[in-house]
Amino acid sequence: MPNRRSIEFSTYTTGGDDIVSCEVLRDGSVLAIVADGATGVGHGHLAAQVFVETIRRRVTSWTERLEDAFFQADAAIARGPQECDTTGIVLLAKDGRFTLASVGDSEAWMLATTGPKELTRQQWRKPRIGSGIRTPEHNVGALDGPVLLGSDGLFMLGRGPKLLQSASAARRAPRLVQELIALNGGAFDDTCAICIGFQ
Repeated sequence: MPNRRSIEFSTYTTGGDDIVSCEVLRDGSVLAIVADGATGVGHGHLAAQVFVETIRRRVTSWTERLEDAFFQADAAIARGPQECDTTGIVLLAKDGRFTLASVGDSEAWMLATTGPKELTRQQWRKPRIGSGIRTPEHNVGALDGPVLLGSDGLFMLGRGPKLLQSASAARRAPRLVQELIALNGGAFDDTCAICIGFQ
């Protein structure tokens, strides 16, 4: 069972409408969340905050269905006093396995032994969470290296895959996110990211 000594975290956030969260649950699962609130209608931070809070409250063990939590967060944001929405990625990992759900244009990559593998390629970009989502993309599999979750600010300069290839070769989580930001010439837009290494 994973424990705090066998997991390494590397995080980065510029604040704004982007929120990142990571914790170890009681059953030893790792729960990681990235949310990027949309700024088009304002109040993006509120949508991201409600999403993260709803996921943390709803997902308490490996056995939880991530899709159900996404629909609950979508409804909670829609009921709020302000019109707003957000992207969202949720990763659960335990005993060498992972399950991941996502909506929006934030991205998740596994820095695998064979090279970087995108885990969010088939996700719906719109409608975002809070605007009546479709079924989130759901990805499950075996862990084969660190997992990187990031908002679009980390990848939108177009050099993400090349940087990830270098990161995959290094296959280390500590300080990896900060190194990617530096190699990319700094963050663009609001940015949040987390890289999780499992040993």
